[in-house]
This record gives sequence, C-alpha cells and structure tokens, in this order.
Amino acid sequence: MYSLKIVGQIEVVKSSVFEGKTSSRVELLSITEKGINVCSVKLLETENIAEIKKNTNMEMEVALFTAKDKKDIYFSQISPIKYIK
Repeated sequence: MYSLKIVGQIEVVKSSVFEGKTSSRVELLSITEKGINVCSVKLLETENIAEIKKNTNMEMEVALFTAKDKKDIYFSQISPIKYIK
C-alpha cells in the first residue's frame, strides 16, 4: 500500500461552506528547484483550526480525489499534521 505525504509551509487557514457543510482548509507553500507550488488541503473535521501553526513547515498524509468531468486534483488530510523543525 502506498501513502502520499505533502510537505510544505502553512500559509493560510480558512473555512468554507459548500452545500450547507462547513469545511476547513490549509494552503501550503513549497519552494523547490522547479519553482513555487501552492497546494490546498481539506482538513479532517477533528482538526482544531486554532492550534494550527502558520508559517511553519509541516508534513501530512493525504488522499487524492478528482471529479469525473474535470482535470483538477483535490487533496484531503488522512493523518494528523506533523510539524518539522
């Protein structure tokens, strides 16, 4: 079995409402040799937004989702955030 980890720096924590349900997301910034990547990850409902440390390097395991009619890839958190020093 494979797992996918996203590593980056948390820049934005935000909540949004879709079809009457509130979900929380973090936007990560990752600078590599190839350029800058910005990634948005939907958080688990159990994640406490108040305890998320902005401007801190972190890693978390995610699952990938795609819509049938679009080419976009969506990420969803499946493990707790692990902060990296």
